[in-house]
Amino acid sequence: MYKVIDKEVIFQFLGEDRDLLPQMMEMILTINLPELKGLPELYENGLYEDVRIKVHKAKSTMGYLGALEVKQLLQSMEKDIPTTFPEKYDKLQGFIITIEKELNNLIGEL
Repeated sequence: MYKVIDKEVIFQFLGEDRDLLPQMMEMILTINLPELKGLPELYENGLYEDVRIKVHKAKSTMGYLGALEVKQLLQSMEKDIPTTFPEKYDKLQGFIITIEKELNNLIGEL
C-alpha cells in the first residue's frame, strides 16, 4: 500500500503511540515537507547554503519515515547543490507528493 514510506520503520523510530504518531505525522506534513517545497525559491535566489541545510535536515526525517530512496536522493543532492538541484528536484517533488498522500493515509489508519 505504501510506495515511499515504511510503516514498520515509522513505528520503530516514533513508537506506536496512537496519540503521538498523528501529531508527529502532522508536524512532518506542516513543517518538513513545506520546507522542501520551498527549495526552488531559495535556489533561484542563489541561497545554495540554505538549500543544503534544509536538504541535510530532511535526510533525518526521511530516515524516520523509512523513505530510503528519498534519503539517498537528498544525500546525492546535498553534495553539490548548484549542480545537482536542477536535475534532481523534479524527482524529489514527485516523492513529496507521494509522501503527503501516504502520511495522510497512515494518519487515517491510526
